[in-house]
Amino acid sequence: MVGVLEAAYRDCPDEQWGPQILEAAIAALGRRILGGAIFVVDGVPNGVGQRRIGSFRSMAIRGDAPRLRTPGEAYALHSTLPVSLQDSAFFGPSTATLASDALRTLEGRRGGDLRDNPIWRASWRASVGDAIGLLGHDGLSSTVVVSLAGPPGIAFPAARRRLWARVAAHLGSALRLRTQPPVDEALIRADGRVEHHERLSRAQLDRLRLLHAGRRWARSRQATPSEALQIWQGLGDGRWSLVDRVDSDGKVFVVARRNQPAAELRSTPLSAKQRAAVSLLSIGYSNKQAAYALGLSAGAVTMLLQRARLAWGLSSRAELVRAFHRALSTETPRAPH
Repeated sequence: MVGVLEAAYRDCPDEQWGPQILEAAIAALGRRILGGAIFVVDGVPNGVGQRRIGSFRSMAIRGDAPRLRTPGEAYALHSTLPVSLQDSAFFGPSTATLASDALRTLEGRRGGDLRDNPIWRASWRASVGDAIGLLGHDGLSSTVVVSLAGPPGIAFPAARRRLWARVAAHLGSALRLRTQPPVDEALIRADGRVEHHERLSRAQLDRLRLLHAGRRWARSRQATPSEALQIWQGLGDGRWSLVDRVDSDGKVFVVARRNQPAAELRSTPLSAKQRAAVSLLSIGYSNKQAAYALGLSAGAVTMLLQRARLAWGLSSRAELVRAFHRALSTETPRAPH
């Protein structure tokens, strides 16, 4: 699992990023994986609180299990779904699941019965009995999807799903890094010494050092997967992600890069952290899920949501989500690239 995080937060070109994540996920999930694919789905708000598929971007395919080989094929297939299903399948709260469970939402299908499902038949070879899906939401309108094919009866126990849901939160955080203008706020040496920073306070620098130390321990062999994912969060203090960078002279640094969800959304009375919390609420995240994704406490997320409601003069979470969707619909959608 940690290998997936290492691949996700590596400063590398897009053509390397997807394949590295896919290969690390296949290695982590074991020999029963028959192949898989990683792609990015860009969403477009439809004005009534849902997102439809705007485009597919293919990142990588491994093995011959996937039938779909191009972004155009994937878009042509999945865009035939009702918008409500497009929204729930790719832009909803699901982060780590089996295809047999996810396809329960398709009208008239029984959970686990994939044989007659046209989406399934068009997506995978006959040898594939089920697939593990990891969905990393960027908090606004795009999702990185990792689909890993397995034989009939492939197991994905609840405890393991919970851990992989945290991995998926990192994938969304890493995707967001790659789709917004980079703002580097500190450069940290491998030993934890801050080489350079952009007007950060002493408390912020201390926080970055702790994040760096925790991340380094999470990568050690002493940490169990559960411990590693607990301490290595996608964001520090709701503000930064730490990214590995190797300079041309071979020196290894860690960059603290600003990475707040919904940073592009300006037409609201909300602070940056409030926008971040509401953006995750809008895709169905619980306070606990949002807290992990933002590197904050659940109490801090609750306070951010309360203040966001007050800023908008609203009385419920449902009204807050609707207001966010209205604001999102009035903004110019981010162009896929």
